[in-house]
Amino acid sequence: EVRRVGESLPRRVDVRVVAATHRDLSRMVSGGTFRQDLFFRLAVAVVELPPLRDRGDDVILLAQDFLQRHAPDRRLSTRARAQLLGHRWPGNVRELENVLAVAAALSDGVIEPHHLEIPASSVLGGVRGDYHQQVDGFRRRLVEEALSASGGNRAEAARRLGLSRQALSYLSQQMGLARRR
Repeated sequence: EVRRVGESLPRRVDVRVVAATHRDLSRMVSGGTFRQDLFFRLAVAVVELPPLRDRGDDVILLAQDFLQRHAPDRRLSTRARAQLLGHRWPGNVRELENVLAVAAALSDGVIEPHHLEIPASSVLGGVRGDYHQQVDGFRRRLVEEALSASGGNRAEAARRLGLSRQALSYLSQQMGLARRR
């Protein structure tokens, strides 16, 4: 039931709520930063979808699907496929679709790496991405692991990493891990 502002009688409504987040709500409930009652209302059917960078060859399947829908006369070269697999996709599926839309417009039929507006990447020993992407990924994992091991306590995580609390706060903000209030 809801009661509109200014009305005296409640109205019955039938709704379904679909919510999405990149945060671990159960950990936030444990940490006291998310209401438990709201969590249980939202967590009726939870579907966890990993980021595109963690989905391996799904990148190629999605790329082919986007091309089939939007530019059926275009195809990916082997080198372009390797570049798509090597990119970390911080923008997830939307970024992939946008990159392919531009590449399809720039190519004459076969999409090559120079048509893809993403940084050149390489696959070295199972670690994907260029030097900066690999370093950023490693730093991110260190910070996430320290935060997890400290139960979200930033002061403790900073001590574990040998950083000041301010340095950890700055690093977290740069990585998009900063707390939002």
